[in-house]
Amino acid sequence: MILAKKVRLIPTPEQEQVLRNHAGAARFAYNYCKRMSDRYYKLFGKSVSQLALQKRFT
Repeated sequence: MILAKKVRLIPTPEQEQVLRNHAGAARFAYNYCKRMSDRYYKLFGKSVSQLALQKRFT
């Protein structure tokens, strides 16, 4: 039974830049939603819904 498979990526410089851009965008989105969620909890004492975060972010 195969439990895991190891894969190594060897991107071209252009692909590496695209991967870095996507990682940066994902980090920004995560931090933004985390900050909004923390503020909402601090103000109202309850967590914000995922739908509300999605509406606020887009």
